[in-house]
Amino acid sequence: MVRSVIEYGAIVWDPNLQQDIDRLDRVQRKGVRFITGDNKSRFPGCVTAMLASQNLSSLQERRKKLQLAFLFKLVEGTVPAICAENYLIPQRPKRRISLKSFSDHITNNILDLQVTNNTKCFHVPSSQTEQYRQSFFIRIVVDWNHLADDVVNAPSADAFRNRLENVQSYS
Repeated sequence: MVRSVIEYGAIVWDPNLQQDIDRLDRVQRKGVRFITGDNKSRFPGCVTAMLASQNLSSLQERRKKLQLAFLFKLVEGTVPAICAENYLIPQRPKRRISLKSFSDHITNNILDLQVTNNTKCFHVPSSQTEQYRQSFFIRIVVDWNHLADDVVNAPSADAFRNRLENVQSYS
């Protein structure tokens, strides 16, 4: 019940500041304490273990998957209100670049914007402001270009979501 309220419109308003991401995650962390009935544990990693035991992914990861699923629908033309050609410029696939990534390190590697791992990749527009750089079509296209061919060439939105669940790291 709470998650539906937190995720309503998350495709558009996804926060990019770590403090805002932490505020949202705090709601889920309190919720998992309520679900498990364990309000007293305070050892490091206890809430993370509770989330894993309940098979709950982070809200940030869920928002990213919702955004990728929405972009898939745009690319396939199943969202008639938005013409994808106005916002997405197809890009010829280049050689594959695999970047080393660390879960606890945030980088602004310029090569990250150039990765094209599939045949349906798009050009990442240049952005002068941080606000535009964090907008939907900039952030999600970078993540989309990181996806493998078998994921982006899924026959339906449901198949895309299922294949996306099996992907360990998509950004």
